[in-house]
Amino acid sequence: MPLHNLTVEHSMRAGGDWELIDKIELRKTDGTVLCTKDTSVNISGGDSERVTSCKAQIPEMDEGTWSFKSCYIVDTANESDDEQCFSESVSVEEYECTSSGACDADEECYYNDCKKLDCGYCEYAYSHACKAYDCCSDSGCESGEKCISHECIEMECIRDSECGPMEVCRDYECDEVDCKNSSPCEDDQFCSLDIYDCVELDCEVGLIARNHSCIHPECVSDSGCPETSFCTEHDCVPLECPDGIARNHLCVHFDCHNDSDCLGNEACRGGFCEALECTGVRVPAFHQCSECGSDSDCTDTQYCPAGTCVTVSCPGGEVFSHICIPPGPGSGTNAQNESGEPETNVPREKPFCPGFVILVLFAGACFTFARIGK
Repeated sequence: MPLHNLTVEHSMRAGGDWELIDKIELRKTDGTVLCTKDTSVNISGGDSERVTSCKAQIPEMDEGTWSFKSCYIVDTANESDDEQCFSESVSVEEYECTSSGACDADEECYYNDCKKLDCGYCEYAYSHACKAYDCCSDSGCESGEKCISHECIEMECIRDSECGPMEVCRDYECDEVDCKNSSPCEDDQFCSLDIYDCVELDCEVGLIARNHSCIHPECVSDSGCPETSFCTEHDCVPLECPDGIARNHLCVHFDCHNDSDCLGNEACRGGFCEALECTGVRVPAFHQCSECGSDSDCTDTQYCPAGTCVTVSCPGGEVFSHICIPPGPGSGTNAQNESGEPETNVPREKPFCPGFVILVLFAGACFTFARIGK
């Protein structure tokens, strides 16, 4: 802000042997003294003229904010004082500055004007004067130092390889960091080399954070996995079924371990009892497609011991409805098989159906038998 130089002056002329004390006072209307000036001069044997002035700097020149008075005291030889006060001419001059303190830090007051400092190479303006930098190039520093921002800095490193495993070279100093690669980070984070810190991944829709990267998931539900696997945490995991088998992403327990665990018309296949489907004259029996499932599937002279029709061996007797009727007592003949050996595989007796009982007299003996119903 420009300052105003307020000057108050007056002149006195006197003759004789006097001491003239000249006093000027400039003050604000609130009583603050801006300037005061006293001048004393001895006058002897003649006339003398004296000019006294008082100057003050004020930021504003509003009328009514300041006043002044001018007085002089004449001390005669009779030691009587005569004080007179009066107003004198006032002149006001406006200046930008009267000292550098009124200017910016990079300026100086030059003939009442603030002027930019014209500093030379490797100098800078500071507090209204030109100061020299510590350095402007590496050549201005000691060995092992580097000029950074006009300051000689001792170099600890030039490249990262000269620092520790968790340090990087910044401004020629080894600075400790949180990461230099993603391995110390969480699975859903990556190491940002801008700040050398672990940052959480922000994956697009449809992608997942995995192993410090955004990837397409292997699965989002069981349907995305093979039938023998299930989906967990976006991974297909094979099912382990020690007592069963994996089917449709689940463990299904076994029905059987062998055919004996199933019905006669079923077979144990892959741990499950499955109904036999036979073609032609074959029938499902004994856990396979057999020639017969019961005696009724064979001719009247055959029986079905294990899925195959076998001719009933009945030497000396009579086969009736898959059963050997042995000879009567006293015949001296026992039933034999086809090899001539005594028959040991005699068919089991069939349960008699109600009714139709026949009594037969044979060689003095009575046999009772029944017709086998279908």
